[in-house]
Amino acid sequence: MILKSIVLLFIGLLNLLTCQAQAISEIKQVQQFKDNFLSKVNMYEADTIHVSTAMLTRERLPNVRRITTYPKNKLLRNVEYFYNDTKILESNHSYTLPTGEMTGISKQYNKKGELEYIQDHDKGTWEVLIFDNYPYYQTLVNMKEKVDSLIIVTYGQQFYDQFVVWYPESSSFHDAKYKGATWHNYQEWEPKRFQLGYSIRLSQNEIYDEQIVVQLDSLGNIDFPYESYDDIKGFEKTQVKNGFVLNKQSAIKKAKKLGLVENDSKKAFTFLKWEYNKEKKKEIYNGYFTYNVANVTDIIVHKPIGARNRIEYKYDVFSFNPWTGEFTKKQRMKSYREWGKHSGHSTRLIADN
Repeated sequence: MILKSIVLLFIGLLNLLTCQAQAISEIKQVQQFKDNFLSKVNMYEADTIHVSTAMLTRERLPNVRRITTYPKNKLLRNVEYFYNDTKILESNHSYTLPTGEMTGISKQYNKKGELEYIQDHDKGTWEVLIFDNYPYYQTLVNMKEKVDSLIIVTYGQQFYDQFVVWYPESSSFHDAKYKGATWHNYQEWEPKRFQLGYSIRLSQNEIYDEQIVVQLDSLGNIDFPYESYDDIKGFEKTQVKNGFVLNKQSAIKKAKKLGLVENDSKKAFTFLKWEYNKEKKKEIYNGYFTYNVANVTDIIVHKPIGARNRIEYKYDVFSFNPWTGEFTKKQRMKSYREWGKHSGHSTRLIADN
């Protein structure tokens, strides 16, 4: 019995040492894969390795090398960029799959390997540590604080904390004339106009981008610079201060009671939409949110006209007040996809009159 226990212990230790040796070997393999400068490889020519914990791809771009890691059994894609012909990290980013939403923490480094800024995509924060390329960083911070305050005053602290996520990628700054840049791009000129975009996140898997989009002038006042600028939204005048009561599951359940038909081939989907009060379009309170459940009711494949192809999709759309859950209307909508040999385009959902 004692001998059997010793044998089993020996086998366990041997397996452990074998696993450790394999792990060390794979770590070296991955590091060698990342450290290859790809200097003699054609641009954009990707190759791949597989280890027990992940799949990795690499390719050389004009200024950086891109290393992408797909961890095993995780719906995640991690991307690292290295300055070409160096081992210096330029930046790192993570994306959820299959949506491609950025998640976690991104970091940006200069060519000396110094950390320039940190961005937390889940919390909606951007912190600059080296200010050489961001001489107006504090101005940007002040402008964001102004919009944050407007959201909190209008919709409440609970709504802001629970549902609102700011994205630098959907925010920008502009000079007094024609120049513009994404919020965390390097800048040399003084910004005079500011546009901030916020997403509404009802859960980790239910995010609606750019649902709050506000533009400020140089003094931090809300600005509507163009006569018809549908991307600049205002605010909804509401007394509800505790957030939305609907999510995807509850809204689809409500829509089914109102006649929505869903099956394996035609699954319902949801979207948030900003509806303008057109006569008040250039005022601070100029519209309202609707929470919508839609499903495809018909697909029409049109005969090609010349070299152009067209597919049209028909929808039933059930709209709700997201603050109260109240049903507001049902409408028929459509979209289409059209393409030819050298070009193509598709539409959003539009009214099907």
